[in-house]
Amino acid sequence: MSTDHRIRLRRPWQCQPTAGGLRWLRRFNWPARLGPGEQVWLVCERFAAGPVCATLNGRPLGTLAAGAVGRLEITAALALRNELWLEIASSPGADACSVDQPPGEVCLEIARVVQ
Repeated sequence: MSTDHRIRLRRPWQCQPTAGGLRWLRRFNWPARLGPGEQVWLVCERFAAGPVCATLNGRPLGTLAAGAVGRLEITAALALRNELWLEIASSPGADACSVDQPPGEVCLEIARVVQ
């Protein structure tokens, strides 16, 4: 697998406090450059807090450890319009919703499947 294109999911994010941390929402459309024989990966990097539980369009994707680079293959879960939720455990009393994006890098990587 080789990465052909990387799409950073920067602003706008929406944040909601939860009992155990924060939920971050980011909406995005179908990747325009996605072609046959390609896969889309959700990549989360530099999240100091964690774990990070990812959900796309209501479908749980998996849990990523804090401090690690996490990669989840999401091609089958993609729709024309998508809702990505990241639930992040945080320390009590932290007001991280005062910022406008999650505490780490989030991107989509489009990669050609080599057979």
